[in-house]
Amino acid sequence: MAARPHRPLWSLSIEEQFYLVIPSVVRSFGIAGLRNVALLSIALAYTTLAWLGHQPVSPLDLPWINSFVQFQFFAAGTLTAIMLHKRTWSPSWTTRASLLLGGFVLFYLVDLTFHPSTLGTSGPQLCAGYLGLLAGTLAIFFAFLRAPVRPPHALVYLGRISFGLYVFHYFTINFAVLGYKRLQRAGVHFPFVLLEPLVLLATIGVAALSYHLFERPILRLKEKFAYIKTTPAA
Repeated sequence: MAARPHRPLWSLSIEEQFYLVIPSVVRSFGIAGLRNVALLSIALAYTTLAWLGHQPVSPLDLPWINSFVQFQFFAAGTLTAIMLHKRTWSPSWTTRASLLLGGFVLFYLVDLTFHPSTLGTSGPQLCAGYLGLLAGTLAIFFAFLRAPVRPPHALVYLGRISFGLYVFHYFTINFAVLGYKRLQRAGVHFPFVLLEPLVLLATIGVAALSYHLFERPILRLKEKFAYIKTTPAA
C-alpha cells in the first residue's frame, strides 16, 4: 500500500469508460436503451464473475478491478434513477434504520464468507458475494435517499471535496509510512496509530487544496457547457 500512492486511480479509469459510452447510448436510444444496457451490464458482470471463478491467474484482486464486474454498480444506479424518476420515496425512520443496518450486515457477511475481491474463490461464491455487495450498497443508499434532515456543514464540505479525499488518501498514508520508518531507524518508537489523526487531517488538507485550486475552476468551466446542472451550490 505504501509503495503505490496512485493506486486509487484504477477506479477512475473505469468511470471514464462508463462516461465514454453512456451519453451516446442515451442520445441514440433514449431511456429504454439506457435501461436495456444497464440490464445487460448486470448480466455481463455475473457472467464475468462465473468465468473468473475458474481462472487460476493473478493478480489476486482481478475480480475487483475488472471493468465488467464494476459496471454492475453503475447499472444498478442507472436503474434506480429510472425507477425513481418523478416518484416519491419517503419511508419511515424504522425502514431507513433497517436498511442501513441491513446494508452493513451484508457487507460484513460477504467479507467474512465470500472474499469477493480475490481469485481462488469459486464462480458461484464470487457471484453470491458480489450480489450481497450490490444489495448492501442499494440498502444503504435507500436508507439515506431523500431523508428529511439537514446534514452538518462539515459533512457537506467533506462531501464536496470527496474526490480529493479518495484520490489523495493513499498519497498521505504513503508519506506517513515513510516518515514513520525513518523515525524508527532514528530510534524513535511509538505506535503508528498515533499518526492516524495527522494522516486524516493531511488528507483533508490536500483534498481541500485540490478542490479550491484545481477542481473548482474546472467545474466552473464545465457549467458553461452543461445542459443539466450537476454541480452543488458552493
